[in-house]
Amino acid sequence: MSKKRKDIDPLGPAGKEGGQCYDAKKEPVPTFNSRNGDFVISGKGVSKGGENNNAWIVIGRDRPDTACSGYGGVGNTKSGAIDIVVGRMSPIPRSNFPGDKSDKIYVDPIFTQIVENRLEHKQTEIDKAMAAADTFDTNKLFEEAPYLQENTAKFSGVYNDAARIYISQKTDVDHNFRIKAGIKIPSPPKGVAPMSAIAMQADEVRMISRRGIKLVTLGAYGYGKSSPVFNSRGGRQTATYGIELIAGNGYDAQGNLLQQEPLVKGYQLSLALEKLGNHTNKLTGIVAELAYNQLKFNKALMSHTHGETFLGAITWTSMEAQMAGAKSIIDYISRTQQSIMSIKSNLAGWTSTWVGAGQGPKPSRAKILSDFNTTN
Repeated sequence: MSKKRKDIDPLGPAGKEGGQCYDAKKEPVPTFNSRNGDFVISGKGVSKGGENNNAWIVIGRDRPDTACSGYGGVGNTKSGAIDIVVGRMSPIPRSNFPGDKSDKIYVDPIFTQIVENRLEHKQTEIDKAMAAADTFDTNKLFEEAPYLQENTAKFSGVYNDAARIYISQKTDVDHNFRIKAGIKIPSPPKGVAPMSAIAMQADEVRMISRRGIKLVTLGAYGYGKSSPVFNSRGGRQTATYGIELIAGNGYDAQGNLLQQEPLVKGYQLSLALEKLGNHTNKLTGIVAELAYNQLKFNKALMSHTHGETFLGAITWTSMEAQMAGAKSIIDYISRTQQSIMSIKSNLAGWTSTWVGAGQGPKPSRAKILSDFNTTN
């Protein structure tokens, strides 16, 4: 820690607006296309002589796009919103149209990426250089536009706001951010089920705790007849919503749809496997008994003798073999077969109770699967 000092510039006289140390930083920033009634906070608006470094807080009404969008755009009450956003018009924000500093660029909130073509008819030298980046001196390009990165030297025209925390009293959050529906939690289309919402979006999102992190649904009281839960619209919650982990918004890198599946419940899985182990252990006992009976029968056949007439015309029946064979058959029918049928029934019951009836988006109830929480 140290006391604030403005008389030392360790980077030299780079210049009052270069952004080093205590210096302000001037950079291209678009103008926000605010509505009447919006309270817009930026660096320039907070402190006298400050600079807007593309960091904003807009206190107004629900608005995911143009001034006519959202529930604020159609004049609804109870649609207050706070939009905390940095990096409007990323990756290459601009203050004005090329070639005319008086012609400012006004932007609306960009919740999901858009392709903007209105700059094509007014190109600066940098724009022309980007269009022919393979023949242009990139060092010179970065000197003139140091906020460019090498992989965006030939700009594609895709814009998005860099990072946002959006809080709205009434909004269509999944529709606004193009979020796919899960198994348990739907994504209602526009206008179907507006609710209050908080959304965070950025290239990277981190939640850091020095203790624990809990993701809780249905508020502080949970769901139950003795303690009903009401949403911000005054409606009573009649269903339990869980936590859905939807990687890639439901698609893999090749654009293939990924199946959403319930998460496994650890205690239930342990108990299910324990029961399966018990059934399997019983099955090994049945097989062992069957093998022992077969061994006794084989022993009787190996040790029995026959009485034969002269020249072998008549062979006597081995009474020992008959008795052992008959007993083996009776034992198999009365004990071994019944035990096998019992273990087959137990395994079928185990499968139905713990595993469910096969795969698919809606298998029969399975105790090892979470009723609410899913992932892909």
